[in-house]
Amino acid sequence: MQITVNEIIYTVSAMLFAALMAFTSTPISMVIAHKIGAIDIPKDNRRMHNRPIPRIGGVSIYFAFAFTSLLFCEHSKTLFTILIGGFILALVGVFDDIKDLRAWIKFIVQIAVAGLAVFNGFRIQFINISGDYLPLPIWLSVLVSMAWIIGMTNAINLIDGLDGLSCGVSIIGSLSLLFVMLTRNPIPSSAIIIALLAASCLGFLPYNFYPAKTFMGDTGALFLGYTMAVLSIDGVFKWHAVISFLIPIAIFGYPLFETIFSFLRRIYHKKNPFKGDKEHIHHRLINLGFNQKQSVGILYAITGILSLSAVMFTNTKLIQASAMLLAAVVIFIVELKIIKNPVTRIQGGFHLKDCNGKASEQKPPVDFNEAVSAESPENPTDENTDIALNENVPEGQDNERERQ
Repeated sequence: MQITVNEIIYTVSAMLFAALMAFTSTPISMVIAHKIGAIDIPKDNRRMHNRPIPRIGGVSIYFAFAFTSLLFCEHSKTLFTILIGGFILALVGVFDDIKDLRAWIKFIVQIAVAGLAVFNGFRIQFINISGDYLPLPIWLSVLVSMAWIIGMTNAINLIDGLDGLSCGVSIIGSLSLLFVMLTRNPIPSSAIIIALLAASCLGFLPYNFYPAKTFMGDTGALFLGYTMAVLSIDGVFKWHAVISFLIPIAIFGYPLFETIFSFLRRIYHKKNPFKGDKEHIHHRLINLGFNQKQSVGILYAITGILSLSAVMFTNTKLIQASAMLLAAVVIFIVELKIIKNPVTRIQGGFHLKDCNGKASEQKPPVDFNEAVSAESPENPTDENTDIALNENVPEGQDNERERQ
């Protein structure tokens, strides 16, 4: 199906409107957060920020998405399933951001909204492997679909630990789903829905990127995860394409891996699988010496590479997709070795310190140090700079905030 110029202009206009709605309504959500006490106070060492920050920014994302989708999208079962289920999750998220709810309460709500989606026909009914269809029994289809929706809902929430991380990953994932849908013939009506979701997140991101002025909180993370899960079933899993089931798994590979690995790790160590800890991938990057911007950038890059490989899978470009993934793995391994060495990390332009902000015990040669110090201007320390409550926040972050 050919896309006309009028349709392109219409879609781009809708996306711009959604982004502007989210951007202009976010300050309102920040004021409301202060009124109702939805403030994230850094009271434990898992927090990466050092001051109280409003955390119901997800309300702006949902509002912008709901308003523009009702204006510009077909009023279909897909749209109303997302709006109703998303509203329930966003509402629960607001209560959780004001007063932390018990994990089992949120889990029951997630089961309910996942059941709503499955009841409305959003089920993974078959798996397509190289043209061979493997139909799933109804009970297994329901079980797999529920697990996918609940898993994705929690996955986006679980990675929301650094400024801009969850929002940015959602933008990359949404745009990747959009690109995949655009390769279909005919293009599904849900394509414009996912486009508006990406635009709404994009309008919110300037307030959420480091140093964050507000967080999306559970309000936004639960809504985004649920919406992308439902749209991936509607637009990709039901697609009669070769290895179509791998496409959404590749796009959301990072948050899914983080979720599965976190639960298994906590169970292995005999901890509550629903209780947060400081062993996530983004925490490990901080512990390696990266600051928040660098850590988020690395995880954006990983998500982007996985998403691009997924787009290749849609056109059965298996060799190209495999080559992209292999190249990414090789680069990642080489850079990891560079980062661990104090000399090569400076040569590579990282200029990192260890997780406690102290000089590494493994000193580089004196002449190399002198060369680096001669090239780099001294940055005097401001005694009035806020001290991070989290010991694992690199010292360079405060200087970055001042430069911004």
